[in-house]
Amino acid sequence: MAAMYSCKYIEVSATIDLHIDDLFIGVIRQIRSLRRQRNSQRHRDPNHHRHHRRHSQRNKRTQARTVERGENFPERGGASSPSAD
Repeated sequence: MAAMYSCKYIEVSATIDLHIDDLFIGVIRQIRSLRRQRNSQRHRDPNHHRHHRRHSQRNKRTQARTVERGENFPERGGASSPSAD
């Protein structure tokens, strides 16, 4: 089945602790390698930074409009907490 999907095949056993570390290390290496490839491709794109700048400006405008209307606008990456007023 691994050959059918062009994947590596590693026989592992959690019971006798066979190749568990090798499998985990291999998966982590693959993830890091793919991230490096994606990051290097993004930085080669001349429009990459312009794209981020545009989205950042749009988010600031949206947040300003929401604040003007008196709506709660949670900060990025966290849940908003109710105020103690």
